[in-house]
Order: sequence, then structure tokens, then C-alpha cells
Amino acid sequence: MPATQTSMQSALAADPSIPSQRLGDQMKKLIVDTILTITGPTPSPIVVIDGLDECGGDAGLLQALIRLLIDATTTHQLPFRFLFASRPEPHIQQTFESPPIQGKTYRLTLRDFSARDDVREFLQSGLSNICEMQKDLMRDVPRPWPSQRDLEVLVDRSEGLFIYVSTVVKFVADQNGLPQEKLQVAMSTHTGLDPLYDQVLSEARKFNQFERVVGAIIFLRPILTVHELEQFLQLQSGGVRLALRGCQSILVIPNVDDDGTIQPYHASLQDFLTDHDRAGNHFLDAMKHHISILVDCLKLTNADTESNTGGSKHLDYAWQNWCHHFSLVLLHERDDGHIESSLRDWLAVVIIKMQQCWLKLWFYRFGNFGTLKTVNKDCCLALEKLTVGLFVEQGSFH
Repeated sequence: MPATQTSMQSALAADPSIPSQRLGDQMKKLIVDTILTITGPTPSPIVVIDGLDECGGDAGLLQALIRLLIDATTTHQLPFRFLFASRPEPHIQQTFESPPIQGKTYRLTLRDFSARDDVREFLQSGLSNICEMQKDLMRDVPRPWPSQRDLEVLVDRSEGLFIYVSTVVKFVADQNGLPQEKLQVAMSTHTGLDPLYDQVLSEARKFNQFERVVGAIIFLRPILTVHELEQFLQLQSGGVRLALRGCQSILVIPNVDDDGTIQPYHASLQDFLTDHDRAGNHFLDAMKHHISILVDCLKLTNADTESNTGGSKHLDYAWQNWCHHFSLVLLHERDDGHIESSLRDWLAVVIIKMQQCWLKLWFYRFGNFGTLKTVNKDCCLALEKLTVGLFVEQGSFH
């Protein structure tokens, strides 16, 4: 609504401090007050907020936002409603089941609705397109392809999950084999995404730097662009794309744009990779990968201190997030000596640099107050873990 946008702009012009105010005040001044100033008839749209379960960070902040949005529509009678879409994570379920909210919302569960017809149509359309696009490879394949029997097998395997059939179509189309053979591989797996993820990852592991790049995509905060990721991991141009050559069916990889980011098609991939019982050989050990990322951060900050290059996003990431990864290393610490053997020399360098010029340069890299608050929180978490003796014996680095 243009009138609403204009009112929000006016509110921000009148009070530029709104973005730094309490969440409730932001909601009132930017949304509630601006909408209530509109006169005359207004549409009654539905605002869709998808992927609540994929919002990282403070769970309490997410719960507060949900409450504010629901209260705004009921208390102030705003002319729209919200449709929240999410997997049933415990903290999200608890929010919607709390007494103040439960009576103001209506819950729909997708498993209560049959998606077989839609899944079948999606599969038939996607696989038929592959057959048309790769007819030179499939000229001897009997038509129609896929057969009705094969189609029904895949529909049964999907259990109504579009992410499953979407991954199947991408897997068959990824040009790492004959489509008709890849379809049979997909059909031979058990029901669900895990066997399909296992199949894709087993083939993808042959590419150099595969696990290091995938670990960075899963554990960096936030993810960097393709070009920035290559700089951060100190890989040659094209190194990230080469490492992920077998992952086109499970990762969104920009075709040619190195300023784009690489992300999982679905949050279930991260769940799979970080669960040892599900992932098996594909399991990404959080401690080891945060150690690897922390070492990359310290290498870059140390080199930047020596050359004072500056001005690059991958360097900003290293300066602003090394302590974040350090705190997570300490959180996942085990009694196998891996942390001490991996980080002893680099942390010694950090301490020396801090005593010289590093600390001042670190402060300069914060950029804004929001980053300063985040770094402060990371430092407090790391110090808390250190003070209770989760790292090494006192005096190890003296």
C-alpha cells in the first residue's frame, strides 16, 4: 500500500532513532500508527511469513515478534491477517500454544491435507522437461517417461513432501549421469530425504575441498558470496564451484554470479548434516568446523594486521566473527585435546597482537553499534566458558 509506505517514511524522517528502539515501539510507530492513519476503504491482505524455523539467533526475540504481530491484528483491528509457516520447532510451538496467543490463532497441519495429486503433477512436469531437454541422451528410452508405475513409486516415496520431489528432479537433471539411470537410483532409495541426501553427498565427496566448503556454508554467520567465500577460504577463483560440483540438487548455487550466495534448498539439509545418527560419514562435526573457520579468521586478521589492506567483506567477516566461532568451539569442547592442538599457536599470536596494535584495529572493524553489541555478546560467551575451565589449564599460553 503506497500510503502506508509514505507514512512509514514520514515516521522515520520525524524520528530516525526508531530502528534502534524497543521492538514494541518499532511495531507501534512503523506499522500500527501508520496504518491507523489511513482513511477510506483498505484491502484486507494476508501477510505470509514463511520459514519461522529458519530464523537463527535469539529465540526469545522471535517469540516476542510473533506476539506483537498477533496482538497488533487483534487489539488494534488492523485490516490484515498473518499466515505463519514453520516446522514444529519446540520454542515456536510453545509460543503459539501459550494462553494469550492460542485463542487468537488457528492451526493447520499440512499432513492433514493430501498432496498426492500436486506431487504427481510436479514430478511428471519436471521429469518430462528433463526428457525433452536431454533427448539426445534419452532417444532410446521408452515413452512415456517416466512410466506411470515409476511415477507412482516416487509419489509414494515422497510422503507428500515437495522438498523430496524437488530434490529428486534436481538430482535426475544434474548432468552427472544418464537421467534414466539417476531416476532408478532415486527410486531404489528408501522413503524420505535422508537416503537421497546420502546418495548425493556420497557422489559429491570426490571433489577437492568439498567438506571444508560445505562446512563453511553451514556454519558461517552470515554466509558470504561465492567470491567472498573463496577469498575467506583462500581458494583460487572457481575453487568453491569445483568443490560443490556434485551438489547442484541440494544447494542453490548461482550459475555465473559470484556476488550471489550459496544456500541449502531446504533447512532439512543442515539438520541432516549436523545429526551424526542420520548423516553417518557425512556428519559435520561442529567443533572441528568452527575450529577450522576460527583458524581461517585468525590467519586473515593476522595478515591484515601486517599489510593493513582492509575494505573487503571477507576480512570484515574475520574481524567481526572470530570470537563468535571461538565461543562455539568452547561450547562444543571435548576431552580429546583437539582444541588445544589446533589452536594453541594461533591464540598465542592473537594475545601478542592484542598487546601491540591488534586490539585497536579490531575496534575499527566493528563498523556500527549493532556489530559492537554482537561482538560483545560473543566475547562474553567465550570468556564465560574460559573462566569455568572448558579450554586449557591456566597459564598454557604464558
